[in-house]
Amino acid sequence: MPISTPDKIITPWATSGLKDDIPENADPINGRAGFDLGFPPINLTPKTAGGIPPFGQDFNGIFFDVTKAIQFLQAGGSFPYDGAWAALVGGYPIGALVSRTDNQGLWRNTVANNLTDPEAGGAGWQPEGSGATSVTMTSSNVTLNPLQAAAGIIVVTGTLTANLQLIFPAYVKQWLVLNNTSGSFSVTCKTAAGTGVTAAQSSPTIIYCDGTNIGASAQAGFDYLNTVRIDVASSSTINLNVAAPNSRNINITGTTNISGFTVSSGQYYTVRFAASLTLVNGPGLVTNRGSNIITSAGDTCIIRATAANTVEVVCGDFLSEAAVGTRGQAYQVFNSTGRPINTTFTNTTGRAIEVLFSNNTDTSINFQVDGVTVATSLDGTQGNVTTTFTVPALSTYRGVGSAGLTNYIWSEMRS
Repeated sequence: MPISTPDKIITPWATSGLKDDIPENADPINGRAGFDLGFPPINLTPKTAGGIPPFGQDFNGIFFDVTKAIQFLQAGGSFPYDGAWAALVGGYPIGALVSRTDNQGLWRNTVANNLTDPEAGGAGWQPEGSGATSVTMTSSNVTLNPLQAAAGIIVVTGTLTANLQLIFPAYVKQWLVLNNTSGSFSVTCKTAAGTGVTAAQSSPTIIYCDGTNIGASAQAGFDYLNTVRIDVASSSTINLNVAAPNSRNINITGTTNISGFTVSSGQYYTVRFAASLTLVNGPGLVTNRGSNIITSAGDTCIIRATAANTVEVVCGDFLSEAAVGTRGQAYQVFNSTGRPINTTFTNTTGRAIEVLFSNNTDTSINFQVDGVTVATSLDGTQGNVTTTFTVPALSTYRGVGSAGLTNYIWSEMRS
């Protein structure tokens, strides 16, 4: 016989009738029922043998408690977490559902005999449901409490004065983050001990947590280019899918040399470098020089993923390669007092370098390649001396002068 839907209880039993509250413990002397014994033995003993008949008020009380609970469940109700009750019954079983105190969803238990409070950060609970949480951020990181993070939508407001972190519990869950902040700074959504992603301003960002780290999914129709430039830490391999899922404008911080990127095919990024590091030319990172590129703070370039995890430098403005130009393109370097700065440059192509020195009375001018003096014949008296060298690719070169040197100029001669 198939199971059919039972009738719903409209009025719990004996709602208006005579009934007694049923205590936890029965009274075996006076014959009153309780949840531990039910009706005590004296109610089951014949009157002729000294028994006491069950009380009708106890019957009504028992049925009232049971039918009232059934009615609540039939109405779709769920009970909130109750620590005292859980301690008495040995904790919540796996799969138990308790209601959130904001009435926006449920907590689902994932461990046996759970005694912890989900809204106090108790272990073994996962949020179920939706709702929205509003968070204000200005100058400090914010850690979401369990009830805030249980919501499906996180709305962030405030005027940012620094790059901040919005820290989530390590739930297995997805959120929609609306970054409605102002100020030219970023909000990174992450777990306390894991990695995270940046939520772009004025745009929705869908993020997910796998129980350890937070990532983001590409969103159809999203304007990736017209977003605030975000900071991305340098590393041997930079995961742009995680670090910049919703922006194509990045500022690479740190000095760790970069050999490659984790990135989807076809994506373009405008890149700025905050410090000096080396872009290592290789199969996963192909430079437009065909060799390594040393960056300086403020350098910019455009990179494109020709295939998944294979990036080429399309074009760039690299200050460290200022000496690479056309014949006759000169560069002068001075310090704040008019003294020359012995700046080191890198020759990436093995081309000829023409060096022009102009000095007053210095008699100790020389030209170095990779730190080794290759010419000391540049000495002169208040005149110009020009010489040409073929400098091997990837070598560094510079002019060195003592007290009398007022400036030096160098330019490239194409071979």
